[in-house]
Amino acid sequence: MMKTLIRIVLMVGVALPPLVAAHHGTVTNPTLYIIEELVEIEGEVVEVFWRNPHVRFRLDDGSRIWELEMGPQPGLFRRLGVSQDSFSEGGQIRVAGYVSRRNESSLGVTNLLLPSDEEFVELGSLVSSAEEYGHAFFDLFDLRI
Repeated sequence: MMKTLIRIVLMVGVALPPLVAAHHGTVTNPTLYIIEELVEIEGEVVEVFWRNPHVRFRLDDGSRIWELEMGPQPGLFRRLGVSQDSFSEGGQIRVAGYVSRRNESSLGVTNLLLPSDEEFVELGSLVSSAEEYGHAFFDLFDLRI
């Protein structure tokens, strides 16, 4: 009985840390992102990763290839009417977000502006259309594509 209990404790102790470390929170997490400076980039989508746990894509802004991560899962985007086709390779998008502390070519996206003029804003773990949110970030700064 005691050996079984020790084995269970050891298995949990070995398995749990990687699971906890795998979830890092939102793209506004100051431990992982440089939140003191909001970065805006515009460019061509070169690759889309439409799968859990987060929608990611690569964007070529003409000077580098950015790895972009949106906080929500694909299912939440679908409920907002956004599909993988909204991020078609070769399409132009504009994003704002925070550069990763681990990789200077990685951006945690807080605002996404699609060619259709739809803007999506991340509010913690919630993403909504800018229309739903009450104002558009890119409208504030007249940053339409």
